[in-house]
Amino acid sequence: EEYMKKVFLTVLGTGYYKDCYYYLGDKECRSKFIQEALINLLLDKEDEFEMKILLTEKAKRDNFDINDKRPNNLKEVLGKLNIKPELILIPEGKTDEELWGIFEQTINSIDDNSEIILDITHSLRNIPIQVLVALNYLKLFKNINLDSIYYGAFELGEDIDDILIEGQKIRKAPVCNLNIYYELLNWTNAINSFMHTGNSSQILSLYNDIYKDKRAIIFKQGTKDEKNNLVALNKVVEGLNNFTQCINTCRGIDGNHTNKKINLKSISSAANTLYENLNVLNDNLTFAPLKYLFNIVKEIITPFVDKSAFEIGMETVNWCIKYNLYQQGFTALDESLKTFICDKLNYSEHNYKKYYRENIANTILVGLNINLDDLRIHANNDDDILTIKNAIYTLKENTTFCNLVSKIKEKRNDINHFGYKDSSVTDYNTLSHNLQEYYNEFLNIKDHIVLYS
Repeated sequence: EEYMKKVFLTVLGTGYYKDCYYYLGDKECRSKFIQEALINLLLDKEDEFEMKILLTEKAKRDNFDINDKRPNNLKEVLGKLNIKPELILIPEGKTDEELWGIFEQTINSIDDNSEIILDITHSLRNIPIQVLVALNYLKLFKNINLDSIYYGAFELGEDIDDILIEGQKIRKAPVCNLNIYYELLNWTNAINSFMHTGNSSQILSLYNDIYKDKRAIIFKQGTKDEKNNLVALNKVVEGLNNFTQCINTCRGIDGNHTNKKINLKSISSAANTLYENLNVLNDNLTFAPLKYLFNIVKEIITPFVDKSAFEIGMETVNWCIKYNLYQQGFTALDESLKTFICDKLNYSEHNYKKYYRENIANTILVGLNINLDDLRIHANNDDDILTIKNAIYTLKENTTFCNLVSKIKEKRNDINHFGYKDSSVTDYNTLSHNLQEYYNEFLNIKDHIVLYS
């Protein structure tokens, strides 16, 4: 694995900080500077890390440099710990230009391959937003990971009655770990990406980034059983990837098989398994914001659950229209016409192979475009030959259906042959509009088509 250097990124303000017992879990540290407290609470003496401090010129004079007005400055405190931080001087942020200056100073100060512990305790209200945006921005260009976010909640602390400093009670205050909100932001972005693209890669990437090394805390929040909860999450992420990849590769085969790998080969099976695992995860989660997000995923895949082969085909076409998967969409629509014909002839969808689906459906569809006398029908018995002939005779009378079959096949071939064809090539705008048009046309006529086996 590529080495990630640990970076403690903190903000120093201009306030007059008071001595405080900061605590995190069962550990505590007394200091007027949250930076000293966090170093002692979070980092072992053996840990190698770089410290970077965002601060204005005034904050540097008041709280970092040695001065007579405020003894016990941060420079001296860090010196005792043998830490020499990098100072990142930023403007105060009074104007738009200065606000952009803060953003630029932040991104320029972070090196590649950095794992960042962020402290926002003494920052102005705009700083945390700017730093978070800057770190997310840097992920596009550098190998940056935000490990954790902390806030020393001095104002939420309680006075300790038996300890006085300069005649005043010292306070004991919690250090708040804000990772859960950052994780929720990441999950929101990932699921939003899935909602708008139909692609689950960002969800899979997020899971791989933060869950396999067990750094996530959001799924430990208010859960009934953390271990089972994370197992359920793993199954959902894996299942969602199976589902989307089955659509991307046109795996329209019926999923009612005993083969354990069928979730890799069947949209139907992948959808049913994913739906079950989403229910398990939903039962375990008690953290409401996360439940809402995964319920969105559940709603999106529900149209594929417990559906027939033909219904799966139609839902796949609809999905492909929504998410601009035109090649897959024309393939699904063309193949669904064959499924439709087999259904109309009462051939069981769970046993297409027995009834040689391809032979029957293809023979009928080919027969629509040529003279029946020239059509060679391959079948095992006279009954099937008669069935095929009757179906062709019936469908030939439906010119709308016949024309639709030809148009869909032509566009499928145009795409699948990479645009190399004798006649004029269709432009991409027309192809995209045709898929929606042909899908709607088929929906309008399918209930009026009757075949007799």
